[in-house]
Amino acid sequence: MDTMPQIYILAEVLAIPVTPLTASSGYLFGLLPGTLLVLTSSTVAASISFFIGRTFLRTWAQEFISSAYYIIHMYHTHLSN
Repeated sequence: MDTMPQIYILAEVLAIPVTPLTASSGYLFGLLPGTLLVLTSSTVAASISFFIGRTFLRTWAQEFISSAYYIIHMYHTHLSN
């Protein structure tokens, strides 16, 4: 049970589908421990992904969005409604 959270977190941060891990955690560890393992691991993975996006990928995302006309158009269309 020690390596399952690390594998789950790494897979989720790298955007690898974790559905098989999620579905099998209840079978492997029991219903309550498996559920707690998945909830905790996915929360940690989401926090890590948010931190990476917020710090390291922020300028890339700003440049991408500012150069994408359709996103700017949708934003201004939404504001006018």
